[in-house]
Amino acid sequence: MSDRADLHRLVDELPEDSTAAAARILECLRDEKRDELSQALRESPDDSFLRALAAAPEDDEPETPEEAAAVQEAIEELDRGEGIPWEEAKKHLFPEGL
Repeated sequence: MSDRADLHRLVDELPEDSTAAAARILECLRDEKRDELSQALRESPDDSFLRALAAAPEDDEPETPEEAAAVQEAIEELDRGEGIPWEEAKKHLFPEGL
């Protein structure tokens, strides 16, 4: 997971023509304004993935009892320290690197 230093680095590396869009997106995240965030993502220049993601409908299917049980089991495993650190998981998921 990225920390603030990573975010600052990413902001510093943004092309100048992307700073206004990035500022708007970050403000929406900070203020937890979901509707405005969707609009900001749709308007992001040259990023068809972000536009498609923002336009996708929200998942409104109810959680099944089986899904709820699986989530609870995963939370309990993490609480017991049985999770896999992200760096180790990346090695298994992306053996050729990111």
